[in-house]
Amino acid sequence: MVQYTKEQRQKWMASLDARFSSAAVLIENTKGQLLILKANYKDNWGLPSGVVDAGESPLAAAVREAKEEANIDLTPGELALAMVASRQSEDYLSHQFVFTAVLPDDRLANIRLQESEIEDSYFISKEEVAQANFPLLWAVKLWAKQELGYVETKITSTVAGSQDEKIVAITPMYSLAKKEDKKMGKLVISRHGESEWNLLGKWTGLTDVGLTEKGIADTERLGELLKGMAFDEAYTSALKRTHQTLNALLKGAGVVEDMPVVRAAELNERDYGDLTGKNKWEVKDEIGEEAFNGIRRGWDYPVPGGETLKDVYARVVPYFQSEILPKLQAGENILLVAHGNSIRALIKYLDQVPDSDMAHVEMPFGQLLVYTFTADSALPKNKEVRSVEIEPVNA
Repeated sequence: MVQYTKEQRQKWMASLDARFSSAAVLIENTKGQLLILKANYKDNWGLPSGVVDAGESPLAAAVREAKEEANIDLTPGELALAMVASRQSEDYLSHQFVFTAVLPDDRLANIRLQESEIEDSYFISKEEVAQANFPLLWAVKLWAKQELGYVETKITSTVAGSQDEKIVAITPMYSLAKKEDKKMGKLVISRHGESEWNLLGKWTGLTDVGLTEKGIADTERLGELLKGMAFDEAYTSALKRTHQTLNALLKGAGVVEDMPVVRAAELNERDYGDLTGKNKWEVKDEIGEEAFNGIRRGWDYPVPGGETLKDVYARVVPYFQSEILPKLQAGENILLVAHGNSIRALIKYLDQVPDSDMAHVEMPFGQLLVYTFTADSALPKNKEVRSVEIEPVNA
């Protein structure tokens, strides 16, 4: 693999007619520590970063650089814009877009550094940044102070030939929209963890079974992705597996204070009627794959004595519109814990999924959906997916 010296890198940069925009990413673990990297061509410790290629967006560049420099897989939906910097030197003006993401520990377990450019990596706390006796990138210092926004920096050359970059000015990114921030509500949706009947492969429906030990443990890990989020209220179904899931999520998130909780039967799982309690895979053998998939994934496929997904939609969505949506539009953050089919029905509304595509809509275990709402819309403005890897559930 080609190795570039610091001098070679600086010579290449000096040869450019114009400076490209660049992208970087602030990657935090669940302990609130930031991943920093030491490149062999820089004096300071910085972030996974690099130039934005022609025809590439800064967001795509940030995703690419995290993979190339540290072997971290990110999706664009996991990143949020934290800073935009105008970087001025005597010879050029360039811009850097800095994104942020919080990842669970298992997503950071296989860091592998790019041999040609990256010498070392470290997870640093905000307290360590303040006390550091080694040079750090300006973005790391601002992260530690939580001073995110539009940044102006000045780059100067030192006598030794290296470069020094100092912060000239900071404008908070949302300073002109403080009042509007209060109108941005977040809806976080979680499916309950593995239940006792999931483990047995049974159609559960309205049967009030609890979680398995695995279901609780998986959910606590999932809850770690909620650290730093504040909720005004939580909603669950009337069934205890969602109550247990809510408790496990909050434990994983480190939430100790009491939160108002509404238990609503409108959010209950689909009623499987005559199929309730039967083994799914034995029923599949009896009725064939086409009928089986129609029952499990169809939009309006009849179930003897039970509900179709269309029936579930008819109770879930009106309840959401009347009871939850106004709170989101008022800027409240809501945590909703429900079931595979009641969540699928809600996704149909939130994502505006056609009837014909509902067979492809699922809500996996180990996943959170994060929707952002504003006061002027009944539909979300943004959707983010967060997940942890778990052993498959027999559901």
